[in-house]
Order: sequence, then structure tokens, then C-alpha cells
Amino acid sequence: MKEKVAIYMPHLARGSHTFIKRQVDSMRQVSPLFLGGFNHEKLDYSRHPIYLNSKGGLLGKGRELLLWIRGVSPVFDAVLNKEKVSLVHAHFGYSGCMILPFCQQRSLPLVVTFHGLDAATWGRGIPPKKTVDRLAWSRMEALFEYASAIVAVSDHVKAQLLAGGAPVEKIRTIRIGTDVPEVQCHESERDGILFVGRLVEKKGIYDLLDAITKLQVEEPPLLRVVGEGPELSALKEVAEQNNVKVEWLGFMPMDSVKAEMRRALMLVVPSKTSRNGDQEGLPTVIPEAFSNGLPVVATRHAGIPEAVLDGETGLLVEEGDSDALAGAISKLLLDRPLAEKYAENAFRYLVENFNVEKQTTILESLYFEVGSKHK
Repeated sequence: MKEKVAIYMPHLARGSHTFIKRQVDSMRQVSPLFLGGFNHEKLDYSRHPIYLNSKGGLLGKGRELLLWIRGVSPVFDAVLNKEKVSLVHAHFGYSGCMILPFCQQRSLPLVVTFHGLDAATWGRGIPPKKTVDRLAWSRMEALFEYASAIVAVSDHVKAQLLAGGAPVEKIRTIRIGTDVPEVQCHESERDGILFVGRLVEKKGIYDLLDAITKLQVEEPPLLRVVGEGPELSALKEVAEQNNVKVEWLGFMPMDSVKAEMRRALMLVVPSKTSRNGDQEGLPTVIPEAFSNGLPVVATRHAGIPEAVLDGETGLLVEEGDSDALAGAISKLLLDRPLAEKYAENAFRYLVENFNVEKQTTILESLYFEVGSKHK
């Protein structure tokens, strides 16, 4: 019988968490199940059992607080008894801090994956604003001490964790990865520039809108934006004021995102450090673009240079520099053979470094290593 691993997050199936679903769906050596507080139902998790500590309302909030503060959850205890869970894997550092008391009281092995903001704010000493997040913040050192293993999704995130005092012997860099087709996608008819991401400051889309106005081409192509978020209304206003042609596509399931990638000329990832210190880890949309034959223009931000090798698998510019961003976009618009060369290089790099099945096998090996130490 396969060992059972509980994947924990307070908020399950958020639309922006496709990378977590992809990793869990790729598990072959263990049997995963989900533990959480609230199911947003933006993603299909039906392949795996889901157990919720809270079902909303005041009672649900009370149950969550009992779990976070006291480590008490009759629901999760029943799951442990029924499913015989071997270990808990928390995605995001703050999730790890929230489930920490529960795991400590039951001597459950705990693996935690840090994705970006969690490592960036802790490593730079920037405390969160929300009360619940401050509770998690106060436990970070205890999390580092108790966790059996700490996973960083990029070397950049690993460096931030080390700067924040995480023990080097516990940290592993394991990328999320993406599905790799047998052959590279080649589409003869491509048009438009594609942006995929949550509409928040760190995604740098304001810089992209500004760059579109500075393109060195006669007719700027249509910008297609996949994603939703709090900045949507303001972004629409900016685009209208600057006569930037944008198709706002909203949230889309992954199959639809891939279809958009197969029709676009390029993906632009203009990420930047936000004013509250929020950063990316390594945006999984980049290897997704590589797998769909799409060249990438991006910024030298966080773990992005670990995937976009400037002048090899795409083009990089400094974050926040819309002039340089416009120049890089223009270069690929005007030189299609160069864009195709980058896409071919990127696909080869993807196969070696971002194959989700290979990366997930490495993660499962870590589970077994952790489990063997707790038997």
C-alpha cells in the first residue's frame, strides 16, 4: 500500500494554484490527499480526497482559530485515524506555521514548500500586516527547527531562506515543473502578446502596458491578459487612457491557457518586487510557455533568471524598466527566426530542468527519506 501524504493549505483550489495541482496530480509513489480550511473550487481536485476543517461561517472561523492557535482539529484527527497519514506537506511558509502546532502535538513529520512572498518577507525582515499572518510570522523560527525538510522552488528562494536563518541542511531546491510534450509545439499562425498572472503589483503589468506604448513597430500587436485580481479596474483605465489594445480574458482553466500560449507570439513576464516586499519564487507560467513553443521576455527578478537564460531561452531586462522591456519585445517582434530559436532552446532546457514528473519524483524521494527517519 502506498504511503499517504496530506497536502495542507488553509485555502484550497485557488485559481492561481494550478502549479500545486499539477505537482500533486503527478505523484505516483505516494497517495496524496488534501487538508484545508476552505475550498475555493476554482480547480478540479476531485482525483484526491479533500477534508475541510472549516465550512465557512462563524463556526468555521472558530475551528480554524482552534487549529492555528491550539493545534486542535477533530476533523483532521479523524482523517489521520482513517487514512493513516505518514506526513504533512504544507505549501507556503505561512501554511506551515499554521499547521505547526497540530503536527508538533502528534509528532507528525512536516515538509514545507516556500514559493516566494513567504521567503522574501521573512528573509528581508518585513513583517506582514494581517493579524493571522503575524501569528504565523512569530512561529517561523520554530517551523525551521521542527520541519523535517524545507523545499525552495528556486535557488533564489533558497538564498532568501538561508538569509532568514533556515538551516542549510534541511533546505532542498525542488522545482514544481510542468508537463512536457513528446515534441515541441510548432504553430505557423501566431499573433498577439500574452500575459498570464494574477493582477497584482508584483506581476509588473503596469510596466507592460507602458512598454506597449513604446514598441518600435508600426502596429503594436494585441495584448491578451489572462488572470484576475484587485488591480483589474485600474489597469483597464490605464490601458484605455494610453490607447493600448487589450483583450481581458479573466481566469481561465489550464487547458485554455495552453491554447492561448499556442496562438501567441510571445509571453511577457514583467515581475517586480512590490512595495510590501512581495516577490515571485519562479513563475510556473514560464516553463508552461516553454512547453508550448512560446519565447519569453521577462525581468531579472527572483528565480526567473534560473529559467529564462538571457540570449539563450529568452530575453531579460531589469525589473521596472519599461523602456528596456519595450526594446526586448520589439526585438522578438521584428526577428521571428530569433524568437523561434529561443523557443527551441527553451524546450530543450525545459526537458532537462522542469519536467514535472522528474521533479515530483525527487519530491517523493524526499518524503521517503523523511519518513524513514521517523519510523
